[in-house]
Amino acid sequence: MPPILKRRKLSDLLVTAKNTNELLHMLQEYRSNLDEGDEDLSAGLVDKLQELRDKLEDVKYTSFSKVDPMTLFSLGISCGPLLLISDKRQEVENLGLAEISGCLPIDTVRSQISLVRGHVAMVTEAGCRILINILLLRVLSVMCQGDTTVNIIPEFPIPRTIFDRDSGKCSFSGVVDFLVTKLPAGYTEYLLGDPTTALTNSGSIKGPMTTTIFEAKRDNVRAALPQAAIAAASYCQLQGSALCRSMFCDVV
Repeated sequence: MPPILKRRKLSDLLVTAKNTNELLHMLQEYRSNLDEGDEDLSAGLVDKLQELRDKLEDVKYTSFSKVDPMTLFSLGISCGPLLLISDKRQEVENLGLAEISGCLPIDTVRSQISLVRGHVAMVTEAGCRILINILLLRVLSVMCQGDTTVNIIPEFPIPRTIFDRDSGKCSFSGVVDFLVTKLPAGYTEYLLGDPTTALTNSGSIKGPMTTTIFEAKRDNVRAALPQAAIAAASYCQLQGSALCRSMFCDVV
């Protein structure tokens, strides 16, 4: 008679592996040998491995969409409005209206905005993003001058990032609506061809690079502000930067 297989608890695995660190090392080694492009790879295996790692490390996982002001407070993350200096307002307005060779003409932008407002339903975020697309295209066309360029990465996934706080470790991840980068023009093809690789290995990009996260919200913007803040904080932590910047596109 074949032996009866008994389901094992996580604590049993820890005994077998002698200690948590050893088991975590084994999982990491196994994970690094996986080819995510392999068609024979079981669906969801990578996510399950990450979930197991989180359990072993006693890390609480939270999606960006579930973050609230108290979460930011517990992490020591502050957020607030970016106020435009009055002396710079006219300079910014002039730049916004500038007619630069090769950029998207302002009259074309106005015409497109009128077309969208007259024929696209704005009751969902998907509708709002059509309008935001036009505005961001105008911004990058004006700013893509000289040796630097601006690029838009829609629906950019930010991998799980661990933060330490008094009550223990917690992990956050999610997808941001728009990630806009300014970097040396020579890296545009590299960035657009594989954004995730380029932006999670930013050390391979030689030269200054700045990134702004945009979140599109149809309503309840104040409640969603912490979500954008934690997304920016997670991204900056991955990049090893202390400066985090995110913005909302609120379309009414």
